[in-house]
Amino acid sequence: MSTTRLMALERDTLTQYLPDLQRQLAKHSLLELEARDSGVLGMFKNSDAPALVVPAEWGGLGASALEATRAQRAIGALSPSLGAATTMHHLSIATLIEHSAWHAGRAGTGSAAGESPVGAVVGIL
Repeated sequence: MSTTRLMALERDTLTQYLPDLQRQLAKHSLLELEARDSGVLGMFKNSDAPALVVPAEWGGLGASALEATRAQRAIGALSPSLGAATTMHHLSIATLIEHSAWHAGRAGTGSAAGESPVGAVVGIL
């Protein structure tokens, strides 16, 4: 089987940040992953994927916006519905992180004075 270079950077980024999720998704066909009862959301939730864009100092994976986009493209190539759903998750998390930084007077830093994401976000709600 030959390997295509198409989306190689995206696949490499997914493997770098979320190797377990990549392996789990790769075990299934597109039809299996897109089925109503596929368990694909459980695979996402039980991996490190929910913390992809959370800063490393808060216990997340600390992926940049570009790296997260690449990883999400690779996820979407394997499971389009998971890619769409989890992109919205990451956008929401990134927005809350940026908002907490703004609220703490540190807009654009991606960090709210070293607070944890839970403390920073709950503190502003």
